[in-house]
Parts: sequence; C-alpha cells; structure tokens
Amino acid sequence: MVTTDQVSDGLAEQLTPFRALLSQPDLAFQLLDKLPYPLEVFQRDGTLVFCNRAWLDWNHVDDPGSVNGIYNLRLDPVCNDQLGMRQMLKRVFEEGLAGHISFRPPWEDLVDRQVLDERPHASGWIDAHVFPICEVGAVVFVVCVFTIQATFEAPSPASAAKAYVDEHWAERFDAQAVAAAVFLSYSSLAPLFKRDVGMTLHEYCQQVKVEHLKVALVNPRLSIAQAFEACGESSRGQFPKTFKAVTGLTPSQFRNQQMNPIDGLVR
Repeated sequence: MVTTDQVSDGLAEQLTPFRALLSQPDLAFQLLDKLPYPLEVFQRDGTLVFCNRAWLDWNHVDDPGSVNGIYNLRLDPVCNDQLGMRQMLKRVFEEGLAGHISFRPPWEDLVDRQVLDERPHASGWIDAHVFPICEVGAVVFVVCVFTIQATFEAPSPASAAKAYVDEHWAERFDAQAVAAAVFLSYSSLAPLFKRDVGMTLHEYCQQVKVEHLKVALVNPRLSIAQAFEACGESSRGQFPKTFKAVTGLTPSQFRNQQMNPIDGLVR
C-alpha cells in the first residue's frame, strides 16, 4: 500500500534541525550510522549516497561502496513498476511530499541485477517511510527509513544448491537448473558456491556422484557397467576418468580393493 502526505507545518518544524544537520554531511552520516533502523539517503536525482550500518547488516552488504553512488532508486524498474512506487517517488522527489509503502523486498531481483551479492533473507515484509529534505523549497535529499515487520530465513544459496544436487545427483548435470532451484542466476550462484564450499558446483556434483558409484561398485549383484548405469553414467564414457581422478583408482581397482582387500593390496 502506498500513501503520500504533504509535509505539515509541524513536521516541517520538526525536520528543521535535521535539515541543518544534513548541511554537514559527514556529521549527519556519522549520526545516522548509529541509528538502529535501516535507512538510505538519496540525492534528488535518485542516486544512493548513504546507507547506515543497520541497512548494511540487514542486507548482508560488506562494502557500502558497492551500492553508494551506484544504485539509483528513481531508475529502478522493480521499485517503480512492480512495487507501484513510481507516483509516490515522483511526489517525494519532485513535489516535496512524504510517502509510505509496505512491501515484500525484491531481494531475488536485486541479486540477479547484481545490486546485492546474495539474497539476505528468504522473504520479508517491511514498511518504508520516505520523506524529502528541502532547502529553499527544493528537494536536496530524500531519506528512506525502514521498519521491519518480519523476515523469513532460509538456507544459504550454497547450502540450498548442495541439497538440490544431493537429491538430483543421478541426473545429467545442469548448472542452470541448480541455480534456478535456489532462485539465482548461475553467474550469481557460482562465486557464492565456490566461496562457501571450496569447489565449483560441477566439482561438487562429480564428487557426490563418485560417492554413489563407490557404493554401487561394491554391490556384488551389479557388474561394473551396471554400477555406472545405476548412477546415470556410462562405463565407456568420461566418468571412469573422473572416478580415477578423485579416488586414485580405476573402477575395477576400487572394486577389487573393497571386495578383496588383501588381494587388492598384493596387486
């Protein structure tokens, strides 16, 4: 829900000290950084110039330089169109009106557009209070203060991707399908997965499949070829080389070692 309100004389009077403070940006931002509520400060053209520590922590952003001076609220198609904020933002930035909106944060979209590195929460519901800071009748800054109604947590993207691979290990590897399952593009998921797991998504998938093949190879009811087939691979394809690269043994050597440990050592 979006509402806009003309700044009343009383509110204008209350904001006077704040306007004076913003004439000294360094001092103002030091103060705002200590507030417990997540907030952003925008220039009149919509460019983000400051976000406080509470906002950075809430959105899991380590470097404010990755968003300050880069993100532009007035040019954001999701906030303007999908969330229905276009008219409210126009009134705030151009007409000096205060506004309010309640919405679900579009974290998935912000990650896809690389505004954020990762999705900080599974979902949430927040109120945003947006008001202009004016000088001589002109908007100088726009401040957006967030009050968090609820956030819903989920496993990290890497943990969710691992869980997907663990469940779909027998299928042909499809990086795009894994990324889609955790609501990220592959380009966003890949560095997060490498950072958290210590290997690439494809390497993890291969590792999981090798572990399942080990189990199949020691099943006396299965031939080596059947063991590969049970794991969605061919004993005549590339996977035997992958198996040896991971275990240091060919599939037949591994089988012999596990089923005939003493004979395997002699050989």
